[in-house]
Amino acid sequence: MDLLNLTTDIAELVTEGKIKADFAWYLSKLTPANQKVAVTRYMKGDFRTETDASTFAQALRMKENQEGFFSEKELSDKEKEDKAKERKQAKSKVDQVERAGTLLEELAKLTPTELAELFEGEVGKQLDAVERVRKAAAEAVKKLRKAKAMSEAKQLTVRPELAVEPETEDAEVEQEPSETEIAEAATEEPTETELEAAA
Repeated sequence: MDLLNLTTDIAELVTEGKIKADFAWYLSKLTPANQKVAVTRYMKGDFRTETDASTFAQALRMKENQEGFFSEKELSDKEKEDKAKERKQAKSKVDQVERAGTLLEELAKLTPTELAELFEGEVGKQLDAVERVRKAAAEAVKKLRKAKAMSEAKQLTVRPELAVEPETEDAEVEQEPSETEIAEAATEEPTETELEAAA
């Protein structure tokens, strides 16, 4: 039922299989203008995965409702200073994660036999350590995807020309000419072509 909230052109893309049902469901929660924004990016291939597309649609919905979004309050000088320190620390952590990633890539190049020889008697311990890293990395990826979508949605300004007007049932019905238009047409001089056709 939610998919009935999609604009006609987007609903057609879903029917044609060009938009997957999961993404379509998230789209159905958006205003027509934001549906258009998300689908335009989707069709251009801006999202690496279906999850990224759905996360972006969720972020647009949050922006519409202003739920859990960035604070708009003006920060004091002290708060700005604290925020700058937090950013620096976060970037430093990401740099360390990249170094750890390089080490794991090197580890992954080894064969199981080589790993068994290297970690003789401690393979299970090393496996547990890498498994903890894998779980933490998966959780961080999930949250960073959402953060990326929120950041993109925040910077997005919906342009009025992207707004999709809801269709009315009478949209395709041709309007009858008014009495004034009929009177004006009657006073016009016939063209030579019309005279020849009448003869």
